[in-house]
Amino acid sequence: MKIYPLLLALLVASCGGGGGGGTASVPAVPVVPVVPVVVNPLAPQGLVDLTIAASLFEVEASGITDNGGGGGGGDCDGGVGGGAGDGSALRRATVVLTDSSSPAKTISGITDDKGNYLIKFKTADFTAPFVLKVIDAGGSSLASPSELTIPSGKVIRVNINPLTDKVISDVLSASVKGTDKGYSGSAINVGGLAQAKANLLTSIQSALTTAGITNSNEFDPVRSVYKYDGTGVDTIIESVSHNRDPVTGLTQLRAKLAPLVTNLDGTIVPTLVTASSPLGTPLVAIPSNPAMTYTKITNWVNFLNNCLKDAPTFVSPTSCGSANLLATVAANYKQNSKDFQEDFRTLFSDPGPTPVFGTELRNPNILFTTRFPGSTVDDAVAVEVTIRQPRVGSLGNSPTPSPVEYTQILVFKRDDVTPGLKATNWILYGNQGSFEWGVSPRYFTLVQQNSAR
Repeated sequence: MKIYPLLLALLVASCGGGGGGGTASVPAVPVVPVVPVVVNPLAPQGLVDLTIAASLFEVEASGITDNGGGGGGGDCDGGVGGGAGDGSALRRATVVLTDSSSPAKTISGITDDKGNYLIKFKTADFTAPFVLKVIDAGGSSLASPSELTIPSGKVIRVNINPLTDKVISDVLSASVKGTDKGYSGSAINVGGLAQAKANLLTSIQSALTTAGITNSNEFDPVRSVYKYDGTGVDTIIESVSHNRDPVTGLTQLRAKLAPLVTNLDGTIVPTLVTASSPLGTPLVAIPSNPAMTYTKITNWVNFLNNCLKDAPTFVSPTSCGSANLLATVAANYKQNSKDFQEDFRTLFSDPGPTPVFGTELRNPNILFTTRFPGSTVDDAVAVEVTIRQPRVGSLGNSPTPSPVEYTQILVFKRDDVTPGLKATNWILYGNQGSFEWGVSPRYFTLVQQNSAR
C-alpha cells in the first residue's frame, strides 16, 4: 500500500499596526497535519508512456518484442504489456495479439523469466478491441480482452490468466465455442465487459479478503497490477482450476479444494466459482492450508533444478544427496507401472541412466486435486510442468545437441507426517497405477487376386 502526503496550501495575510509606530503583531502559522492519501494498489492501471513501460511493468529484455507494426521496423510508437500466469508465472511462453480489423491482424511476443511481456508495434496499424492469448509449451492457452484504443506513445496493461480467461469467455460470441479457438477482437461484446468483470469480482471478493486484500473494490483482473508469487491475487488463482465446458466451450473456474460430489447416476459434479456461488474462505489456498500451493510446488521445482545444474551434486552426498532426494520423490514412486527414472526417461537419457544436467523445470501448473483409493481426504494432486533440456542423451531418443522442451504430468501425494519434505507436506508419488503389456504375433497372407498380373 502506497501512502502519499496531501499538501495543503494556506494563504496567510498579516497587517501592521495603526499609525503609532507600534510593533506589528504576526499571527502564528498553524501547523497543518499531513493527511495520508491511500492509493488502492489494485486500482486499474491506466495508459503509461512507452518510454517507461518496460521498467514499470518490470519486463526483462528477453520479454520485450519490437515488431515495428505490420511487418515494418523501427516505427513502434506504442504497445501492450503485462504478466501471464496460471498458478505460476508462465515463463518464455508465446503471447499473441489479435485485433479487430477485417481481416484481423496478428502480432506476437514472448514472456520473460517472470512471466512479464511487452509487445511494441505501430499503433495506427491495429484496431481495438484486442484479444491477447498466452500459449505454453504444451499448447494450452489462456486469453484476455482489452477494449482500449492505444494512442501513439502509450502502452496498455493486459494480464493473462484464468481470471481474465473467464472474463473474455463471458463476453465472447456464442459461435466461438471457447477462448482457445480462433477468433479476433471483433468477437468481443465490449458492452458486456464491465459486467463480466463485476461478476468475477463478486465471485472472489471474500476470498481476496482471506488472502489479505481488503481494498479490492476497484480490482480489475485485466488491468490491475499483481504478481504470480503465491500471494494476494495469485492465491486466488491457485485456489481455482481452469476448465472449459465440453459442449459450450465456456470457461469454468472450479474450486480445487472443494470435494467432488457424485450423483446417483455416477456423474461427478465439481464446485464452480461464480457470482452466485463465490469462492468460500475454507477453499482459499493460503500457506497454512494443507493443500498444494504455488509456494510448495515452487520450492520443490527450485530444489530439483538446483540439483540438475551440475552433474556431481545430483549423485554425491551433498544438498542433493539421497536423503534429500527421498524428501522429493517417494521411494515407492510408480506412474503407470514405471519407476521415477523410467517415467522420466527423456530426462534420464544419459548412460547410467543419469539425468541430462542443465535441464530446467518451469511453469508448474496445479491442474486438479483428487483422492487416492481408500482415502478420506484430498491427498492427490496433478501438476503439469514444462521441462526444457539442453539435449537428449543416448537413451530413449537419438542423441541431439538441440534443446528439447516438453510437458509432463506429476502426481503428488499429501503427507502430513513426514518432516522435511521439499514441498512441505507433499511428495512426488505417481498415480500408483499398473498396466499389463505383451507381444502377440500376427501372420498375414497376401494373395494376388488378378492372375494376369
